[in-house]
Amino acid sequence: MSGGGGGGGGGGGGSAVKKKKDPHRPHKVYYHTSDRESVLAWLTPGFELYATFGPMASKANAIRICNQLLRWIKSEEEHLFIQNTPVW
Repeated sequence: MSGGGGGGGGGGGGSAVKKKKDPHRPHKVYYHTSDRESVLAWLTPGFELYATFGPMASKANAIRICNQLLRWIKSEEEHLFIQNTPVW
């Protein structure tokens, strides 16, 4: 994934969309496209999600798929993560 900064980076006339409320805080959503891939990074206080898609994936479709993934993770959370570790 290319670094921060303005507009697109990388090859293929890519574009980056960034949402920022405070210039001193990291980006919440980062979407980058190139001629080889699309990358979505979603940062929240509770989780970080990084996903790659084909170069023709739209931002809306990438977000929809990531939301589906997050719903599935939430529904299977007790099976995927150790939540209560025993104390020895």
